[in-house]
Amino acid sequence: MADQGKLSEAFWKERFPDWETGLFKLRQSYKLEQLELDINGEPIHMVKVTNIDDLLERANDPDEIPFWAELWPSSIGLAWYILQNKSEFDGKTLLELGSGVGLAGIAAKKANSQVVQSDFTSEALRFTQLNCLGNGVGVGDQLLADWRFFPVEIAGFEWIIGADILYEKNFHTDLRKIFQQSLKPGGSVLLADPGRNYAKEFIRQSATLGWRVAEFSFPVIYQERTHSIDIYRLQPGGTG
Repeated sequence: MADQGKLSEAFWKERFPDWETGLFKLRQSYKLEQLELDINGEPIHMVKVTNIDDLLERANDPDEIPFWAELWPSSIGLAWYILQNKSEFDGKTLLELGSGVGLAGIAAKKANSQVVQSDFTSEALRFTQLNCLGNGVGVGDQLLADWRFFPVEIAGFEWIIGADILYEKNFHTDLRKIFQQSLKPGGSVLLADPGRNYAKEFIRQSATLGWRVAEFSFPVIYQERTHSIDIYRLQPGGTG
């Protein structure tokens, strides 16, 4: 795993002492919704913002658009894949990019991974903390980081995961750089996406750049709708 001494200043410092206190504090700023999920037989309790539109009114530039505040079907699909393949994650070091409210990283912790959850906004990490506490997996290490200026010392991970992180083509070069610098030799990148063309283009380009790609697709039922989620596993070292 990445050097903890070097990372200590970068990790988000605020810690809720317990779930009840965290919930109380977040309710002072947000209208909250609590969800009970069953993911591959694993009960998971999540708290998220009730209406993301309320936050959109506060956004003054693209960096402030609150993508983090929603529980996206892709994160459910990614969590499902992880919990369906626990043995591949058991004891492994893992970096989550764009943790949002924390679901995929929580699934990785339940699979006994050593997880660093990262996001661009401190508010996302506050929700991640709360949901980790609510699921008894411990807050652990968190990183506040911008993909465009990602710390080079964040390295040596056996897994890098992300749900709905390929939505903006302008970030693709930055993400590829993070994969190259932060992934341990022999490691894998695991991504989930709801079928966007930008994501498909990123995967095609990855294959031409020498990444081995495996693709899975399966339905996720969320909020009375069925979503088709693509799961991509990327490994450096050749095409096919």
